[in-house]
Amino acid sequence: GVRVFPGGAGDGQDDDRARRRIAAAAGVAQECGVRVLVETHDSHPRGADVARVLDGPWPDGAVGAIWDAAHPWVAGEEPADTWRVLAPWLASVQIKDVAERRVGATPALVGHGVLPWGEITDVLRVGGYAGPMNLEWEKPWHDGLPELDVALGAAASWLPSVASPHPDRARPDRAHPDRPHHRPPRHDPPHEEA
Repeated sequence: GVRVFPGGAGDGQDDDRARRRIAAAAGVAQECGVRVLVETHDSHPRGADVARVLDGPWPDGAVGAIWDAAHPWVAGEEPADTWRVLAPWLASVQIKDVAERRVGATPALVGHGVLPWGEITDVLRVGGYAGPMNLEWEKPWHDGLPELDVALGAAASWLPSVASPHPDRARPDRAHPDRPHHRPPRHDPPHEEA
């Protein structure tokens, strides 16, 4: 897929503008055999923001979502809520960490920051996510961060700590396992079968 940021001006037209831009790119992307993947970023930091844009009449497989693990949480959206709204489109999860829960926080080595990674990975596991997870390291934009090899080493050391379920962290009641990542979005309220 091709990663895109929604890009907004804060003028109340951000969703419409994002949909127009995605529509302009989706046809070309499909001809090339790729999807337009909208990242939780800038004007649309939460999963709910990206889902509003993706919930439309797109051709099958034309669009998807990238869950940048930091942006929704920093914007106040809990991981289970991000999963619930992005699951129908989720194509990738970006692994990263931040030093504190605020917009513009300094990146941290994965597992050395404050992101609730146990909850995020448990929500993904319970929800059945089997897609890629990619390390995002922003050294070019942040002076003083360690080199990439250090970040990769930290990620490799951290991964086993979240690779198996931890019952004290798991929150399957909030993970919505009835909406795996490959299903199309629902337009009717979910219901329980007897």
